[in-house]
Amino acid sequence: MRGNLRAFGQQKVRCTVCGASYRRAPLGGKCRTELETKKNPFTGEWELIMCPGNIILTVPYGAVKKYDGLMEDIIEMYGCDPYIAGLYEQVSKWVKETFEDPTSKTQSRLL
Repeated sequence: MRGNLRAFGQQKVRCTVCGASYRRAPLGGKCRTELETKKNPFTGEWELIMCPGNIILTVPYGAVKKYDGLMEDIIEMYGCDPYIAGLYEQVSKWVKETFEDPTSKTQSRLL
């Protein structure tokens, strides 16, 4: 879980169409890869054909959070050293703080 959180923080982004990988996401949010150059039949000028793909993260949120419940169950079932239990609690806290969304609302009652 700690390794996955580190990977999430250092991840790259990639294009869904051409698979191009970027260290930082382009400001426009679209892929900037040049696919080919074509000659325009009407003007006779050469034009660049750009990739129309969207940019996505290479390490999803679920990859970081998926072991949280499993680790908690294993610690409760089999026990472990206090150091490992404290490390798990700290990493779990980091994950919750990293992905916490203050604008999201939870449903408290049925309407």
